[in-house]
Amino acid sequence: RSGSALLLLSAEADATRLHAAASRPPQPDQPYGWQALLRRELEGARLAALTRGEGERVVALAFERAAGPVTLVAELTGRHGNLFLLDAAGAIRGAAVRHLSSRRDLGLGRPYQAPAPHDHGTRGPIDEAAASPAARFTPDPAAPFPLSAAIERHYAAVEAARALAEARRRLREPLRGAIGRSRRALDKLADEAARVAEVRARLEALTALLAEVDAAPPEALARLEKEARRLAAGPRPAPPPRRRRDAPAPPYRAFRSVAGLPILVGRGAAENDELTRRVARGNDLWLHARGQAGAHVVVRLGKAAPDQETLLDAAHLAAHFSDARGEPQLEVDATRVKHVRKIKGAAPGAVTYSQEKVVLLRLEPARLARLLAEEEGAEA
Repeated sequence: RSGSALLLLSAEADATRLHAAASRPPQPDQPYGWQALLRRELEGARLAALTRGEGERVVALAFERAAGPVTLVAELTGRHGNLFLLDAAGAIRGAAVRHLSSRRDLGLGRPYQAPAPHDHGTRGPIDEAAASPAARFTPDPAAPFPLSAAIERHYAAVEAARALAEARRRLREPLRGAIGRSRRALDKLADEAARVAEVRARLEALTALLAEVDAAPPEALARLEKEARRLAAGPRPAPPPRRRRDAPAPPYRAFRSVAGLPILVGRGAAENDELTRRVARGNDLWLHARGQAGAHVVVRLGKAAPDQETLLDAAHLAAHFSDARGEPQLEVDATRVKHVRKIKGAAPGAVTYSQEKVVLLRLEPARLARLLAEEEGAEA
């Protein structure tokens, strides 16, 4: 009655909870199917009741809507918590996470069964006082929801620590792998003094970088990832969303520069046209091997100027996916997409362009190998 409130329900392992929230959590990179189901079923509904199962950390939220009542059940039971959407008859319409319990049949369309006493691992009688949030958190009297504010602050710190640990782990694993490979290379190259010095220098740089990662604050991780990629020891990019079997393949291959910018490479002549004319934006960077038949290359850029490492990465790909593949040195043209024009009546992929900058490229095999090894979606 005093205004709107934002209610957060979490089924995240070891962070299951229900409380009023001051702000929305960040959206995931790819929305969960569960969220789409709730949005479809609950938008416009009215929360009519909120009840707690006696002696258990299970809360039922009853909603009224024109299509009939539904219930959202939150099992806030720690590591094995879950959220279930039930129809008017109590059958399960969906769940936040897959339920692995062998004690209850909680498949779609099955009647919902509440957890048995102590199903979440509690031994002996439940100590209601010890389990109460008020016993674990100090309410913030200045907040509209004092206890919720304390809970939200606690889990924000927990999630920040988790995110930092995951970001460090993501950098640490490929660095350790590169260190191991360098050490094995040293053992094999004991008789090649020049090569040993090169590998030893890289090993020292990787080891120092790993030590930095282990102590790095969040704001330093992007710089350290860029350095790891320069040493060909960066983490693999996240795989792109799976496309449906009947969905057409995109007209380009996808790579990422050492600075993290997307680089798109046309798959063929017709695909070059589609990439340049329909996918690319006017201020994106466009590259092509000068005087050669080959792929159009686009760097997702916006209005900013490309950094030197990104320009070299894209130029290497333009050279590799052209008739000059393997040449130790060649010229690559670079301009903005808005300066590229399709030649009327010309063959697929044929264009004219202006205001180009010519890059005199000397092939760096290690740079090209890193780019090709990290092609996004290559395994799929």
